[in-house]
Amino acid sequence: MRLLQSVFPVVSGVLLVAGCGNTVVVTGTGGSGTSGSTATTASGKTTAVGTGTTSTSSGNTCSMYDDQKGTGSMVVRFENQSGLPIYLPMSCGQIMFDMTEVGAMNAPSFVFDHSCLQTCHDLQTQTPIACGACAPTSFLLQPGQTHDVTWDGTGLLSNVMMPSSCYLAPQASCSEILAAPSGAYNVFATGYASCGTNCACDSSGVCQGNAGGEQATSNPVQAMFPAQNLVEVVFGTCAFPCPAG
Repeated sequence: MRLLQSVFPVVSGVLLVAGCGNTVVVTGTGGSGTSGSTATTASGKTTAVGTGTTSTSSGNTCSMYDDQKGTGSMVVRFENQSGLPIYLPMSCGQIMFDMTEVGAMNAPSFVFDHSCLQTCHDLQTQTPIACGACAPTSFLLQPGQTHDVTWDGTGLLSNVMMPSSCYLAPQASCSEILAAPSGAYNVFATGYASCGTNCACDSSGVCQGNAGGEQATSNPVQAMFPAQNLVEVVFGTCAFPCPAG
């Protein structure tokens, strides 16, 4: 079982487990700064909390942690020029690759799993949920094939220290979705030669099995966001790589 972002403490209540990609609100009987079945919001107002109810944080302090939307989007196009099949790793239905802001320190993760996520904003009105593990999958990129995914121009910043009064249930930290800054980004992908024994792929290219075996690397590429709306991530002829000599 994977917990959302971190191991959350459980307040007295019932922890409901959600399958991958599902969202189930867990009921509880307390919150930060609470006694019995009440929760204190950021404005100091005490609100009853119980099965089927939530408390709402208000005021500028907690609204600072609202999720942001990207200022643009960019298509990431994977292209296989290696002459061999390449299996791209996936996480809960999403192809995973690397995207980093050039020159940034402690930047958000710009490629992250959206399937079962509670952010700082969510945790102001929800208690933590847990998700079952997704089935291992990968994406088959055949020789000569291209495949597009769209990045929404956001990143996930972890270990955010939101004030305790903003939480419905006490947490050590949370994660916040931020708009990606304008500027240059390095985009990189790693693929593999197989997806394990008994691997089966459907007509869309999604395979039941973890990508593994010999590693293939894409050519280095840099993109300007949001000015550029397409970046091509190419696995070249020596992606696996070519024999020396």
